[in-house]
Amino acid sequence: MDQIRPSAKSSIVHLPSLVWETAYIGERTIIWFFSQVGDGVVIGDDCVIGSNCYIGFKSRLGNRVHVNHGSFLPNRSIIWDDVFIGPNVTFCDDKYPKAGNKNYHAEPPVVEAGASIGAGAIILPGVVLGERCMIGAGAVVTEDVAPGMVVVGMPARVL
Repeated sequence: MDQIRPSAKSSIVHLPSLVWETAYIGERTIIWFFSQVGDGVVIGDDCVIGSNCYIGFKSRLGNRVHVNHGSFLPNRSIIWDDVFIGPNVTFCDDKYPKAGNKNYHAEPPVVEAGASIGAGAIILPGVVLGERCMIGAGAVVTEDVAPGMVVVGMPARVL
């Protein structure tokens, strides 16, 4: 099994994935093929990071978080316990993206406990997704979502 590198704690990292040595991977967590886990990332116990995911530097993921194939989390993302992130979900952290922007100010996402995000959703900078909220597939979330709310559409609106 030369394609699987077990960690010191019963976690599994499928190679070729890139996990920085400074990242902490919790117990029983699985990182699938071709994913990148950046410098200083903390991932809790019993998580799944799907293939081709990017987890940005110094991000924090709680316990039992599932990040599905192809999802992107920018640096310093905060994801609480029991969050489901569907395939190809993109979180953004730059409200004014421009090459060489000297005024760049990162606004990473915060996803509170139990939230679910459907496939292909886009979450814009600085958005907070409240506890147990649900984001519909393909939604473009431009503002905070209150706990327990269901939002769909482009831009996302309460269902």
